Amino acid sequence: MVERVASMTKGNPGRVAPRSSQVVRLLGQEAGKLQYLNPASRPTDMTFGRFFNSTFVSTARRFVYVKNDKAGSSFIIRSLTRSEKKARRIRHRTPFLNRQVNPLLTPAELSPRQWERALSRYFVFTFSRNPFSRTLSCYLDRIVGRDESYFVLQKKIGFADGFQPSFAEFLEMLGGDGILDLDTHWKPQYRNIAYDYFNYGFIGHFEHFGDEFPALLRWLYRRKAKLGEVRAGTAATSQLADYYDDRTTRLVSDLYHRDFELFGYDDAAPLDMNPVRHNAMDFLNEPRRIRAG
Repeated sequence: MVERVASMTKGNPGRVAPRSSQVVRLLGQEAGKLQYLNPASRPTDMTFGRFFNSTFVSTARRFVYVKNDKAGSSFIIRSLTRSEKKARRIRHRTPFLNRQVNPLLTPAELSPRQWERALSRYFVFTFSRNPFSRTLSCYLDRIVGRDESYFVLQKKIGFADGFQPSFAEFLEMLGGDGILDLDTHWKPQYRNIAYDYFNYGFIGHFEHFGDEFPALLRWLYRRKAKLGEVRAGTAATSQLADYYDDRTTRLVSDLYHRDFELFGYDDAAPLDMNPVRHNAMDFLNEPRRIRAG
C-alpha cells in the first residue's frame, strides 16, 4: 500500500487527506521542499512542479514513466491511465493530464523511502524523438499555431505582437541565454527526462512507436493493451524538406547535439527520421515479478 501523506488538520491530525487536495497541496514548491529535503531526491534538470507533474508512478505494476513532450507523451499517459485497474471512465481528454484524477501517482504521494525504492527497483521508461522532426513539430504547433509557448517566447525575446519568426529565426532564438530551457516542448530531451538522474530500463524511439509502445504496454500490464486515442499532429515529418537546409540543419545539430548522441539519431540527415541505433527489447522475454510496493 502507498503511504499517503497525512493531513495536518487540527481536528484529526492523523487523517489522510483526499487525494485531490493532497496533490494540489504537494505540487507547490514549498510543499515539495518539505517533502524532499535531500537534494538527491529530485533531479536537478527539473523544477519541483515539472518533477511532480511529469513523473507517473504505478506501485501496482512497479514502473515509472517520465513524460517527454513532443514524443507521444499524451498518448502514453492516456494508455497507461486506461490500463490501470483503478482508472475510472473519463470522458474528456485533458483529465488524463490532470494529476488529481489520474490513478498514476506523483513522487509527492510517496514517502521519501518509497521514492528511493522506486528509483532503484521499478522499471523506468520514456520515449525519445528525432530532434529534427521534434523541433519542427514544436515550431509548427507552438509558434506558427500561436500556442502559449509563442507568448512565453515573445515575452522573453521581446518581439512585436503578431510577428512570426521563420524557422531559422526561431532556432537562432533558442540559442539565446536561457531560452532553450524555457519551454519543455523545445527543451533538450535528455534534460526533459532527467537522463542523468533516472536509471532507465528502456527509452523507446517515437519513430518505432507503433511497434514498441504496444509491446511495452502488454509487458507492463500482462494483458491486452488499452491504447488511448491518437491526437492529430502537425505532420512535421512530411514537411521536413520544406524547412531544412544547411543552415537550419546545423542549428538543430548544435542545439541538440547530446540528444542526437544519446538517443541514436544522425545529426547530419534531417530528412531521415530512422534512428541509426535500435533499441533492444530483450526484457519483453523476461517475466515480470510484481510484488507489493
